Parts: sequence; structure tokens; C-alpha cells
Amino acid sequence: MCFLVCITAKANTTQWNGLGGWFSNEPAVGKNADGRLEAFVRGGDNALWHRSQVTPGSGVWSSWTSLGGVLISNPAVGTNTDGTLDVFVLGTDNGIWHNRQTTAGSSYWSGWSGLGGQGKDDPAVGVNADGRLEVFVHTTYGSLWHVWELSPSGNWAAGDEIVGSVDRAPSVARNADGRLILFVGDSDGKFWWTIQNSAGVDSWSPWWCLLGGTVSAPVIGTNSDGRLQLFAVQPDGSVWTSSQTAPGSYSWTDWSSLGGVVSGNPGVARNVDGRLELFVRGSDNGLYHNWQTSAGGAWSGWSGLGGTLIDSPMAAADAYNQLQAFVGGTGNSLWYIGQSSPGVWF
Repeated sequence: MCFLVCITAKANTTQWNGLGGWFSNEPAVGKNADGRLEAFVRGGDNALWHRSQVTPGSGVWSSWTSLGGVLISNPAVGTNTDGTLDVFVLGTDNGIWHNRQTTAGSSYWSGWSGLGGQGKDDPAVGVNADGRLEVFVHTTYGSLWHVWELSPSGNWAAGDEIVGSVDRAPSVARNADGRLILFVGDSDGKFWWTIQNSAGVDSWSPWWCLLGGTVSAPVIGTNSDGRLQLFAVQPDGSVWTSSQTAPGSYSWTDWSSLGGVVSGNPGVARNVDGRLELFVRGSDNGLYHNWQTSAGGAWSGWSGLGGTLIDSPMAAADAYNQLQAFVGGTGNSLWYIGQSSPGVWF
């Protein structure tokens, strides 16, 4: 696979780096307790494969290793309070399955364990205010189902349904007051959201409608002041955004356009100085990004980073607070591109 990239800095060169592999759909990336990034993909054999940085912030990665399983979804990864990574997928029974590191940063994993449910789309992982992981899926019968740790890094509850009319995979974030908040799309293209009635409790508010008319699942970023910000793709391929009017507020700004013509879901990450940065697959299959010019402020406009993408990108910050964008490229292998210094691409 070849990428044609000509992005040169005054003192640094930002370039694509190939991680190889053979996989389908979107990667997930977690950060180990020592700061090493670890990438997870659904392989061409439908097993879960992973590889990690050898040292924090390093451009040298371990070899691909299979964690087995038979996946029907993309993976999602969360971090337990003890520093262990926990990976969640849907299995052939449509149930949620997970695999956890035996100790923080370890190359040894617990093996697959089922958590139940009847999922249809990719799982989404949230972290409660006390550190307990909670996993959500869009069910085969058009509702939401979730399961949560009974104690931080501990055993799991039996799970429960959150009744609603759901047509897409959910997105989850933690509100400024510690309560988890969920966003879903319906068959009419509208967004709906519900929030825990109190932090960490399995009791949820009524569904609230947030008009949007979008075709993608909502993607959530958190501004430096704690305000949540949503990003979604309109039927014409443009990206639109809405944010809370204040941290933790039930009130949201009107949707506004960031332009562009994109394919798939955006990816979002926060720079070390608090500025949100958005990553998308453009109509030419290249990677484009758009960033806040100040924390919580206006947006720069779209700029290309090159590459040839076959699916949606995702981004994460490494041990040195430099954003790294990960994509599936032609040839079904994993590639990434990173900032030359924190907050700076070139």
C-alpha cells in the first residue's frame, strides 16, 4: 500500500507510518497505564488483533498478536481504574464479549467472557464518575441495552434495557456533573439523548430530542471547560456541530455547519492546550482535519493530511500529548500520522 503525502514542516516532517495487518472496518486505540498506545482491529479472520508501542511515544511497535474470538462488530476499548485495558466486541451470538489485561500494561489477557445482550451495532464504552466501566449497544429489536461493572475494575452486573426508538449505534460521554449521557439517532434522522438521574445509578431521564437530520452516529468531544460538543454528518456530506451552552447544561446551541464533504463518522480528540480537533475521511478518501483556533472557540477550516482511507479515522493522544490519527488504508492495513509536537502538525 502506498500513501502520497507531501506535508512538510519548517523543522519537522509529518509523515504516514504503516503498521501493517489485515483487517476490516474501524480501529480502536487505548492508552496503557505507562502511556503506550495500543491498537485493536477486527482482523480479516474476524478475530481481534492488537499491537502496541514498545515504549511510550515510540514509533516502534510490537508485532500483531491475535486475541482470538469471532467478531461481528468493531472493537471498543475502555480503561479500568487499575489501569488495565478492557476491549468489548459483539460475538456471533450478538452478545457483548470482553477481554481484559491481566495486569496494567501486560501482554497477557484474561480471555473472552460474555456479558449478554443482543447487539446490532458497535458497542460504546463509558466511564462512570467512580471509575466503573459501562457498555451500551443498539439492540436487534431497536432499543438500547447496557451492562456495567459492579465495582471499579470488578465483576459485571446482569445488564438492563433502556427503552427507546433507536436506529444507530449509541455514543456516550460523561457530563460535567459526573452523570453518563447517551446520544442515539432514530430512523427519521433525529438525535435523542438521555442522562443518568444521578451519577453512576441505573436510572435514566426521559428521552430528549435534539433535532439534526443527520446520517451518521453522533460523535462527542469534551471542551476544556467541560461543555460537551456533538459532531455529525448531514445527508449532503457536511459536518455539523452543536454544544452545551454551559458545562452540564440541558440546553444546546443551534446546529452550525463546519462544511466539508465527508464519508463515514468523524473522529475527535482534544489537544494538550484544550482545543478540540476533528478528523474525517474526505470525498477523495484523504484524511482531513479541522481544529478550534482557541479552546472552546472558532474553527480553523478543513486542511488535508493526505493518505488513502477506506473507513472512518480515530485519534488519540500519546504519552507526549501529541495527537495520533489512525486509519485503515488500501490493502486493509493500519496506518497512522502524528503531530510533530503537541498541538502542531507541521
